[in-house]
Amino acid sequence: MSEETPRFVYLYAGCCDDRWLAAFDLPSRAESKLIDLAPTYGWARQADGTWYCDQHSHAASGPPTNRPPASAPRAQTPPLPDPPNREANMTESFVTTRYTADVVCLTPGGTVLLVERGWAPFEGAWALPGGHLDPGESSREAAVRELAEETGVHVAADDLREIGTWAEAGRDPRGRYSTDAYLAIVPAGTQIAPGTDARRVRWWPLSNLPERLAFDHADILSAATAP
Repeated sequence: MSEETPRFVYLYAGCCDDRWLAAFDLPSRAESKLIDLAPTYGWARQADGTWYCDQHSHAASGPPTNRPPASAPRAQTPPLPDPPNREANMTESFVTTRYTADVVCLTPGGTVLLVERGWAPFEGAWALPGGHLDPGESSREAAVRELAEETGVHVAADDLREIGTWAEAGRDPRGRYSTDAYLAIVPAGTQIAPGTDARRVRWWPLSNLPERLAFDHADILSAATAP
């Protein structure tokens, strides 16, 4: 202990037996703060400079003989405030992400199966067959189901090859969407028929695609056909 630290002062927080406040060599500013806080915890400064807690027989710097007489009035120690409720003060918001699956269905001759959308967004535009995942369904299972529902083409889940995931913000005007894209290779001449979710279905040559595809399906198709 240095000369600048001539004494070690304990302040006992009277409302909890296991709470101690310790301070070394209280300079004027720290002691002033201590004087401000002491009444909150039931402490009072005596005439001889010692500190006394009215609920306990502990003096800050001296034996118990520094206690005031038992008849002295005793203030009630207020309870400590509850810790701040972090969750109640949270201001952050959360984004809901919806999950879909899309299928790039190709023939060995270089044609791709597209559906003409009959609903917004991109109503009337050509797109890859696909749609939302049903509860408890994997994206691979959803890809098989959506391909059959929208085009009448049936493939086995094991015959699908994963291309990748597209989840960039802004890829769908309805909100945040993440899609898993799969590649399916089917024989030339595979019969197709539009389902309830498609206005038309058609085989398009990769060399002569529609001018614009819905969403980011052009990027998905490019990734699927890249060498």
